[in-house]
Amino acid sequence: DARVTITDFVGGAAAPYLSTYSGLRLAGGSLDLDAKLSESWEGRQAVVKVGGTFDVGLDTEATLTFTQFVQILKGTIAGVGWSDGRIMLSLREGLQKLTEPVQTNTYGGAGGTDGGDQIKGLRKPLSYGTVLNREAQLVDAATQTYQWHDGVVDAVLAVRDHGAALTLDIAGDVADILAATAPQPGTYITQNSGGYIRLGGTPDERITIDGRGDKTGGVFVQTTAGIAKRVAVRGGIVGPGGFEGGSFSGFPDDSVVAFVPDDGETAISCISRLLSGICGWVSITRDGLLRIGKYVEPDTASVSATITDDVLETIEDETQLPPAWRIEVEYARNWTVQDVDALSDLLSPATREIYSEPYRLAVHEDAAIKTTHKDARVVRVAGFQANESDAL
Repeated sequence: DARVTITDFVGGAAAPYLSTYSGLRLAGGSLDLDAKLSESWEGRQAVVKVGGTFDVGLDTEATLTFTQFVQILKGTIAGVGWSDGRIMLSLREGLQKLTEPVQTNTYGGAGGTDGGDQIKGLRKPLSYGTVLNREAQLVDAATQTYQWHDGVVDAVLAVRDHGAALTLDIAGDVADILAATAPQPGTYITQNSGGYIRLGGTPDERITIDGRGDKTGGVFVQTTAGIAKRVAVRGGIVGPGGFEGGSFSGFPDDSVVAFVPDDGETAISCISRLLSGICGWVSITRDGLLRIGKYVEPDTASVSATITDDVLETIEDETQLPPAWRIEVEYARNWTVQDVDALSDLLSPATREIYSEPYRLAVHEDAAIKTTHKDARVVRVAGFQANESDAL
């Protein structure tokens, strides 16, 4: 909690997702900075405030107390050095922990729901929203117990063995899936409190699930803002007060989405992919709060101006890319793509096609744009919407 005087502060270049600010020079004041150099600085919180004396030499001259200083940045220390009798700090935005994997829980290999040696060290699965055909992880071969989410889930909607649906056993959802009576052949039971299912026999092929996933705190979420916040909160990456509230509670898109993080994927990558699927963005406020938004068409007409020959020198077209005449949005993601020949013969051709393709496509096109702009593009958006109407 030591306070030191800042003699200079220069903004640095932005890194992917999170910015680093370099050139912060500290004068020691009453502190022995030489002794402080040997301490651990990296990762500690740093708050930059502006204050001091104003209107110097005037009747209104006043000196602000520290409590009156204005905060301009809240972050953490990325690195420390020494130069010309001053400590040099580089600061980074406070949510650098978003660059850590969203899932750090792994199977320990102790048996039961902790898995055996064959999956020891593997990350446990995560599922958000209503996921389609999500592959479950076998954790206990003796009881044919699988896990599809690390935590409480809302409901299992379907369980399939290479595409063929199994039946929910009469026991339904149980409190302890390993201690419960084994389900009948061709059926399954669930333990929604831990994201588990248990089969009544050894399956023929891969086991996949349709289900309403994460229900942390008793609340199931399936919107972009809801899942983005849930991902950031997981594992304490962002505390409850680490969000710019209005940008989440008032987010202008309530379309139904589903999301499964890639193995080892970082929280900021998950959030960025979710938002890019709806033309959204993510940033950090100077107070260190996570903020999200969505690009929308302006609600007012563009301002026009008349430029005379007296002031007009050159006109440069700084457009980076030509417009799109066709936009393709991926939706209704199939989270486990299976070879059509490996699927059950009981499935209809249409269903077999669904499970063998990674997603469906919603398309909007305007041929007139292609006529006007010869280099007009086709743009593909990796969306996570469940419905075609939300994708367009």
